[in-house]
Amino acid sequence: MPADVQQQCSLMDGRNRPEPMVNRENATGQAKARWHQRRAQGSVNAAKAAFLERHRSRQLPTRSAPTLGN
Repeated sequence: MPADVQQQCSLMDGRNRPEPMVNRENATGQAKARWHQRRAQGSVNAAKAAFLERHRSRQLPTRSAPTLGN
């Protein structure tokens, strides 16, 4: 909520309403660290490779660009 609206409603963080329960910056950093840690595992890379191999065959063949004749 914008600060001017909070003032009109007589709301102030930590006084009329509680502080956020989660520190977003820390939580985001921890989640990203877990994500990168998981992606570095060999089993995840193997599963990703298998998925790509399985679905690559479903791609439509690419067409070459038309050439201009003389």
